[in-house]
Amino acid sequence: MQAPWPVTIFPNPCTGEIPWLALACEPGEVPPEVTSSCLVLNYWRRQRSCPPIGEGETPNAALADLMAALSRRAAS
Repeated sequence: MQAPWPVTIFPNPCTGEIPWLALACEPGEVPPEVTSSCLVLNYWRRQRSCPPIGEGETPNAALADLMAALSRRAAS
C-alpha cells in the first residue's frame, strides 16, 4: 500500500524514547537539525508548521502510527 503523501522516516535523536519517527513530509522539508538534535526536534514539534509525527519501535511501526494519525485527522 502506497501512502498518498510524502513520508520521511528517521531514527529518533532523543535517547530513551521510541526509536523511530515518521513525518508526513518530503525529506528535504525536514531541517537536518531536527533529525540530529533532541532539543531542536522537541522545539520543532511544538510549531504549527510541524507535520504529523508517527512513532514506533521499528520504521514500519512508525509509518503505521503516522498513517493512523493522518487517517484520524482526515476523518475529523
